[in-house]
Amino acid sequence: MPARQTAVFIDGGYWSVVLREEFRLPRIDFAKLIEFMAAGNDLLRTYYYNCMPYQSNPPTQEESERYGRARRFIDALSRLPRFEIDVQRERPTHDSDGVPRRPEPGITAAAPAVASSESGTTVTRRSRE
Repeated sequence: MPARQTAVFIDGGYWSVVLREEFRLPRIDFAKLIEFMAAGNDLLRTYYYNCMPYQSNPPTQEESERYGRARRFIDALSRLPRFEIDVQRERPTHDSDGVPRRPEPGITAAAPAVASSESGTTVTRRSRE
């Protein structure tokens, strides 16, 4: 029987919120995490989705530092084998007067998931409801 191919999908925004709120931002070895999530199956690829932190124009020192940390993190992930990264730019929203404001942080999608090509189903591993 051929090995099952597995793709891992990580919603970076959700992941960050869970790590911050539930686990006080522990350091994660993503290579080991992906190996665990693949559960012995042949890893096809890992897909990581997120937004870079908002920066005003000109950015504040805090915004620049936050953006720099995020950029270093994304650069480290990009060096992992079979790792695809899709990073978008966070856009401000506008209040009723049309004044731009920073978007509220929050959970915008489902949890990190593992999809298997053999079963055609998606298994979602949730850290919380």
